[in-house]
Amino acid sequence: MKIQKYVYLALVVVVLAYLAVLCIFPVRSNDLFLYLEIGRRYFAPEGLPKTDIFLFTGADAQFEYHHELGSMIFFYILYHLGGFNALIFAKAAFFLLMGSLPLWVARKLDDRRFSYVLPVFMLFAIYAASGRLIERGSMFSDLFSTLVLSLIIVIRAKVTGSDFYKMCIPVVFLVWVNFHAGFVVGFMLLLAWFVAEAFQYGVCDSSGKACQKDEMYSVLKTIGASIVLGLINPRGVYAYLLPLRIMVNEMLRPSVKYTYELLPPWANEFRNTPEIQVFLGVMLACFLLLAVAIGRIIKKRKYRDLPVFEIACFCVFAVLGLSMVRFVNTVSFGLAVLVAALLVNNNLLMNDEMIWTPWSRMLFPTAALAGMVLFSVTDVVKGVGSSRGKRLIGLGLDQSNKPERACDFIENNGINVNIFNHDEFGGYIIWRWQGKTKVFIHGFVNDQEYFVKNYLGIDQPGKDFNRIVRTYNIGAFLVKTLFLSGANGPDYYRKLLSSPDWHLVYMDPVAMLFVKDIPENREVIKKYSSRVSKH
Repeated sequence: MKIQKYVYLALVVVVLAYLAVLCIFPVRSNDLFLYLEIGRRYFAPEGLPKTDIFLFTGADAQFEYHHELGSMIFFYILYHLGGFNALIFAKAAFFLLMGSLPLWVARKLDDRRFSYVLPVFMLFAIYAASGRLIERGSMFSDLFSTLVLSLIIVIRAKVTGSDFYKMCIPVVFLVWVNFHAGFVVGFMLLLAWFVAEAFQYGVCDSSGKACQKDEMYSVLKTIGASIVLGLINPRGVYAYLLPLRIMVNEMLRPSVKYTYELLPPWANEFRNTPEIQVFLGVMLACFLLLAVAIGRIIKKRKYRDLPVFEIACFCVFAVLGLSMVRFVNTVSFGLAVLVAALLVNNNLLMNDEMIWTPWSRMLFPTAALAGMVLFSVTDVVKGVGSSRGKRLIGLGLDQSNKPERACDFIENNGINVNIFNHDEFGGYIIWRWQGKTKVFIHGFVNDQEYFVKNYLGIDQPGKDFNRIVRTYNIGAFLVKTLFLSGANGPDYYRKLLSSPDWHLVYMDPVAMLFVKDIPENREVIKKYSSRVSKH
C-alpha cells in the first residue's frame, strides 16, 4: 500500500527533523575555544606551539593536541567564515548525515521493504545522544565510526558498488586519524569484520572455502590500507601510539574520577537522568533484536547465517557505552545501524511480515507518528537535557557557563596577576586573549601529577592551599559561582571568604573573582571589596 510508504517517510522526516533541531542551540563546549586558538595559530605568524605555552605554571609542559589538529583547523575556518552560527549549522549537518546512515543501510539492503521500528528506535537513540551534540573533535569519531560500520554492512551484503565502498574505508581513516583519536573504535570494527569473515570460513563447506579465503584476504588488505593511509598525519606512527599510551597510562586514572565525559553511565551525575535511562533501554532493545535473530537462525540450524559481525560490534559498543559517557553518541548511532541491518537481514518486524495484522499495519505506524511528533515538539519547546542543564533552541554563544563578564572586569580594571582558574574557564580565557594571558589549567593538560597535586590539591586539607599560592605566585582566583554552597562548598572557597588576605571583588551567576591583598591589586580592592583592607 502506498499509504504505508508515505507514513514511513513521514516517520523518517520527523526523526531527522528532530535530530536537526536538537543540534541548533548556542555553543557551550569549553574545549572549542582552545580549538579555535590552535586553529588561529596554524594560520598566524607565530605558528603552532610545540609545548604548552598557555600555562604560567612552568615552561616546556607536554601539550598533546595533534590528534585533533584537523578538527581545530576545520572549526577555526568555519568560525572565521561565519562565527559561532557557522559552527552550529555545520555540526547539525554532520549529525544529520550520521542520523541518515541507518536509513541508508536499510535501503541498500532492501529498497522495496521497510520497518516502522527503525525510525522509532532512532528517535530514542537520538534522545539518548542529545547530551553530546556539541561542537568538538569527538563528533568526527561519532560520524566516522557510524560510517565505517555502515560501509562494512553493505559491503558484506555484496550490494551494488561494494568495491567502491571498500575503497572508501581507508580514505575515511586517512581523515579520521588527523581529526580525532577515536579512530581506535574504527579499527575495532575492522577487527570485528575480519572475525566474522574468519567464522564464515570455518563453517562453510569445502567448495566455498576458496571464495571465503579471498574475502578474508580482501578484508586484511582493507585493514592494511587503512593503517598505511592513517600514517599520513603530523605525528606519523606516534598517532597510533598515543591512544594506546592513554589507555595504559595509570597516571590518567585520577582524572577519570573528575572528568565529566570519562565517567561511566551509572555515576551519580548520570544514572537518574532520562538520557542515560533511555540509552540503556536502547542497548537492551538492540540486544533483544540480536537475541531473536540468533534464536531464529539456531532454530533453523543455519549456523553459517549467524550474525557474528553484528554480535562482535554489539560487544564493542556495549563495552564502550558502559565504560564512559563520552561514547554515548558513538554507541547510540552505531546501534541504530546494527538495528537497521538486523531488521532487514533477519526479516524482523518488516512492513509486509505476517506479524502485522491488517489493522495493525496502519495502527502502529500512525500511533508511532503521532507519538513521535508530540514527543519531538514537547522536547524541543521545553528544552533538552538534564545532567548539565536544559538546552533551548538558539544560536551564538551560550554565556551561561562562560566567564565573559568576569573577564570584562579583569580587562577593564587592568588586573595583571597569575590567576588560578576553574578548568572549564581555561579554554575561554586562552581564546579571548589569544594566549597572552596565561592560565593555571585548561582542558588539554596531560600532566596528571600536576592535575592531582595542584589543581585538585588546592582543596585538600593542610598546607596545600598556601603551598600552591606561594609556588605559583597566584594573585587571584577565578572560580565558578555554582560551587559556592555554604558548608557543602569546596574548602578553599571558605578560605578565600574568611582570610583577610583575599577579597571578593566580582561575582555574577557564572564566576567569582577573588584577589590577593598585594600591591598590584590594591586599587581594585579599594574600589570593589566589601572587606576593609588592613593596608
